[in-house]
Amino acid sequence: MSADTLVARPDGFAYVRWGYALDNEPAMRWLYFPLGVKAATVKYDYGRELPLPLVHLGEGIYREKPEPGRLTFRLAQGGSTKSAVEETEPVPAPKVRKGTETRWHGGRWEKYSKREGWVIA
Repeated sequence: MSADTLVARPDGFAYVRWGYALDNEPAMRWLYFPLGVKAATVKYDYGRELPLPLVHLGEGIYREKPEPGRLTFRLAQGGSTKSAVEETEPVPAPKVRKGTETRWHGGRWEKYSKREGWVIA
């Protein structure tokens, strides 16, 4: 449900942001993994604006997306890098017709359809 993204944090450093939906409550958990370089370095040395979508190649290595083969980044301690920051943010309920029942189930919002039962909202 999430995409890896290179972002700048308030401390001025660049982090790989990865997230997942919580199963039991309507919220996303975001983990930030340090890259070990200042966010300004990505902008000025590599000419890239943040946030920058990434593709995970494994072992803490990421490539910018959608242009494969251009820039590659490695986390500060490679595949053993621990998240430096964790955040949880609520996922608002979708707008549905008045009287339509909704629920958070399996990490996503669903609505009840009289014809189909529970469907993705």
